[in-house]
Amino acid sequence: MFHLDPQQAVLQHVAQPGATPAPSALSDLASIVADQPFERAYSASVTTGIAQVTEAVILIVAGLVVFGVNGGDTLLSALTTLGLVAVAEVLISRLKLHGVPAYRGREQFFRAAFAWTAAFIVLGAIVLLFDRAGALSRSFIAAFWLTGLAVLIVWRGVLHFLVKRWTRAGKFRRRTVIVGGGTDAEALIA
Repeated sequence: MFHLDPQQAVLQHVAQPGATPAPSALSDLASIVADQPFERAYSASVTTGIAQVTEAVILIVAGLVVFGVNGGDTLLSALTTLGLVAVAEVLISRLKLHGVPAYRGREQFFRAAFAWTAAFIVLGAIVLLFDRAGALSRSFIAAFWLTGLAVLIVWRGVLHFLVKRWTRAGKFRRRTVIVGGGTDAEALIA
């Protein structure tokens, strides 16, 4: 039967001469780059996630504020607010409006407004089909659409400004370290 003693295997490996290769020296260019101070970069995916959650929370708060001003059925208005924001965020995501490249562009404003309006069109169809008693206030719907649209445009404007500023400052830049590859990789990189 085969028996492997881990302690003996480690001792034999360590005792071998030349078991650890000598560290290679960096090229002049690599040394210059490595010696530069390193600024912390922002992760694009974390920035996108925070922006998406913040956008949803801001829209929900706007809906609840509009409900507070208009009054009406508390549960129905809260569910309507959550449903509208959920549908709008799904549409905004499907239009690929969450991401650092999307936040840089100006067309995001029109596409986000389209997604917000489309969510209300879906709500309008549901209300037309199922709300026979008029339980959902039309003034709440109109006020929420207008307030949410304004909040969405302002939020996207702030996000546009911040992402442009962070991009100019190099906050999304990443450093890359390439290990191994030998002379073939060195020739390819140079």
